[in-house]
Amino acid sequence: MMGRKLGGYWLRNENWFFNWNVTDGGYALFDMQKDPLNNKNLVDSIFLLQKKELRFKIRLQTLRSLLLELVPYN
Repeated sequence: MMGRKLGGYWLRNENWFFNWNVTDGGYALFDMQKDPLNNKNLVDSIFLLQKKELRFKIRLQTLRSLLLELVPYN
């Protein structure tokens, strides 16, 4: 055997291909209809959207806290 031993799972149907590398903790999701050569990992896009949404929620919460300090809620 060459290289190190890896554990992983692959799920595939006519629409999607999902790859989970258990050893390294990596994920990949591909749309087989739009990207049959698996060039665009949709997981990266999903994580970017989640990060943007989290930053927005943190900013919104900070803004609410500042407003409550300026105008007390009765």
